[in-house]
Amino acid sequence: MLFNAYNSPKRVDPPPVLAAPAVSTSGAGSMLVPAELFDDSDTSAAKETAQTTSSEDFDLGAYEDRLHGAMLAQRRYPNQARNQELEGETTVLIKVDRTGRLVRPAKVTRSSGHHCLDREALRMVTAAAPFAALPQDFPRDIAEFKVPVRFELEDDEF
Repeated sequence: MLFNAYNSPKRVDPPPVLAAPAVSTSGAGSMLVPAELFDDSDTSAAKETAQTTSSEDFDLGAYEDRLHGAMLAQRRYPNQARNQELEGETTVLIKVDRTGRLVRPAKVTRSSGHHCLDREALRMVTAAAPFAALPQDFPRDIAEFKVPVRFELEDDEF
């Protein structure tokens, strides 16, 4: 299930999983994320996505709402993006275990086109973790979520 900036769920089929772009803390300016920074060789992750994200047999909607809310509470608009009036949406893949801990670092599955916004989305996940424990009756050891993070400047901020 995906969420937009207004926290309204929208069910979509999961796209293929790509690895996160390389994150550079000294990147100058904003630019599109080059395709070579994505590693699409992890086809097992795409297969695992199909297995772990199926909500046909279990509804994690309330859990996803809390996870998304925890991330949004950590959101800070990057100064570089604010100064350059950059906006966009980054989608991150998050895998958590039964206790709510990240199984692996979050990955960008869809870039905003701006390194600074993508880095902030990944930082939000790390800052919000660990998340709440998965529901006791959830049948798997790992749950996977694709969460879009929208970065949008308000008109009065320009």
